[in-house]
Amino acid sequence: MPNSHARVGILALVTMTVGCSTGRIPVYVAPSNETIESGTEMNYGGDGQFVYVINHASAPITITGLHLIDCENIKNRCDAMQLRVPVPPGARENLVTVKPDNPGRAYSFRFVYTWAPARAKVTVPIAVTTRPDTLGPPPAVDPRMAAFMNRSDSLAALVDTIVVLHPDSIILHVGQSVELSDSVQWEGRRASGERLPGIGAFMSIENTSIAQTMEAGLTGLRVGHTRLVLTVISRKAHAPPSYVPVRVMP
Repeated sequence: MPNSHARVGILALVTMTVGCSTGRIPVYVAPSNETIESGTEMNYGGDGQFVYVINHASAPITITGLHLIDCENIKNRCDAMQLRVPVPPGARENLVTVKPDNPGRAYSFRFVYTWAPARAKVTVPIAVTTRPDTLGPPPAVDPRMAAFMNRSDSLAALVDTIVVLHPDSIILHVGQSVELSDSVQWEGRRASGERLPGIGAFMSIENTSIAQTMEAGLTGLRVGHTRLVLTVISRKAHAPPSYVPVRVMP
């Protein structure tokens, strides 16, 4: 399992220079804190802010956690959450839409996120640095996120089932989008029925030819039926997935 890394706030991109031989050989830039850009921008409706990341590395990464901190007038839950958001090389992904609790007042927040390298098959020649000592020491992990990840793994091992609280199903028209973070609510439970708060779930679509998650949210692509799949995000998880039916109409 790849090690997880943490970042806080908005990051500056630093260009990594590596040695290369003669000829036009693509330069491989390994994922690092310096190759991941993050920030916020207004969402499409103008009533909130996207928290986004951009992967400037040559290999894919996975965003594994997000924690909104120092929240003022924020509608979202400011608890730390586990994610599993893949970000291909050169791609941007929105992690969450943050909205004010009272739209008539100013609001503010900061965020912490964690990431891990994703395995990818290299299909082109690469040139890598022969001086790893010039890259400097690895960045320190934010202790708040490290403590959260340890606690979440311990809780995830106790989860026996994911219970979807809302909705019973998702109905979309072709071209219509819905923000999953706002519309899908769930909780982890033990076999005894005891509720376990703070459990992160990874959401995916079974048939991505019918619907896909895009920047605007879950988007209907063609008429048909599929399912939203929720699984506990943890190496220690054993709970089976839960499902929400998805229907796409004309």
